[in-house]
Amino acid sequence: MVRTLRIFRKDARRLWPGALAYVAVMALAATHRPWSHNISTWETLPLLLAPLACWVLAVTLIHEERLIGDQQYWLTRPYTWKDLVAAKALFLVAFVNVPLFICQFAAVASAGISPWEWLPALLWRQGSFSRSSS
Repeated sequence: MVRTLRIFRKDARRLWPGALAYVAVMALAATHRPWSHNISTWETLPLLLAPLACWVLAVTLIHEERLIGDQQYWLTRPYTWKDLVAAKALFLVAFVNVPLFICQFAAVASAGISPWEWLPALLWRQGSFSRSSS
């Protein structure tokens, strides 16, 4: 667990600008009001950028660990693949799923619907990013 948290902290230190950009895009996407009839192209742009920002952050996270070479972190401080996968999953939960859940919760509340009634559906939706901003 200590190694997992160490890898998570390393990733958080290196990728905080990308995570901040993703959170900003998600916040803009949460302000989108689909029930409005006069929607401009600029208002739908965050809806298109949110999945792209998520994928860029996830790909960057995966590519943080170089696998080839003789001067890699793997050789100086070896850790198991389970520690690595757990750290990457923890990062995705902390910096992708939690902001996504907060934005969806706020969007449902701003639509005048009780988000507590729809909490199971909001939690279920965390596994799928296909319709993340509603």
